[in-house]
Amino acid sequence: MANVYQIENLLQCSICLDRFQTPKVLSCQHTFCLICLHRTFNTQSRTLTCPTCRKVTILKQGPDELANNLLLINLMDVQPVKAKCPSCQKVEKLTVCEHCNCTKCTDCNEKHINDIRQSTKTKLDELKNTNQNALKGLLKKRNSFLNYFLDFIFHFNIRQQHDSILLTKQMDILKQLDAHEQALLA
Repeated sequence: MANVYQIENLLQCSICLDRFQTPKVLSCQHTFCLICLHRTFNTQSRTLTCPTCRKVTILKQGPDELANNLLLINLMDVQPVKAKCPSCQKVEKLTVCEHCNCTKCTDCNEKHINDIRQSTKTKLDELKNTNQNALKGLLKKRNSFLNYFLDFIFHFNIRQQHDSILLTKQMDILKQLDAHEQALLA
């Protein structure tokens, strides 16, 4: 039975030495990445020479017209990508972080996600504290303004009462003067 490394070697393009990207089959039955074939395609003679066996394949429109290697495509779907984890250097199936698109093994990815969660929680706590401090400052300013306004209304009412008392006294004096004048004229 084939081990993981043998299967990985089957899924590797012999031109770029990476995992196949859109594997295409030449007339000699060798398979290469579509991108690699585009690089080796001779646009003037419309030919492609196989890098492995040197057999020439004539193409009217270019490497895109070649058949896909469906067997390799299906095998790539079944065989997970294994590579060296950039964090711990273990060769394992790598997963992609949905938050920052970095690739890591499952263990490192879980630690990375926990770090992101902790960092996010810390930032949210800092924002909460900042908002609470800002709210306290706004409440202090509102209370100060409210006290000023109430003080203004209080003094305004006192002034109005004082003016009302003065006006009442002046009206009483005018009534007395009017009564005194009426008495003198009679």
